[in-house]
Amino acid sequence: MHSGVFALPGRGEGFGLVFLEAMALGKPVIGGAHGGIPDVIEDGVTGSLVPHGDVPRLSIALESLLLDPVRAREMGARGYRRVQTEFTFEQFQSRLTRTIGDVLNGHL
Repeated sequence: MHSGVFALPGRGEGFGLVFLEAMALGKPVIGGAHGGIPDVIEDGVTGSLVPHGDVPRLSIALESLLLDPVRAREMGARGYRRVQTEFTFEQFQSRLTRTIGDVLNGHL
């Protein structure tokens, strides 16, 4: 059985690696609007951000995606593309190499 949505609204996930993993599988995601998660989830584009503990907003976010599978698939597809264009290992390596070079050259 495949899930249609990945939701993890708790405070335990600091950066959002699990969201990237779900997005890499083409799933729309729902996460907490805190920490580094808003850097991963584009609210209304690749998924939804919900304040921690806001059960009514979480329910609305889940219901809206589950009742609108076309929108959910579109969000999942945008999330998949975002992972492929912004969060691959090669892109991370390139950004890290540039940052190290900038530090060594005194640009930061």
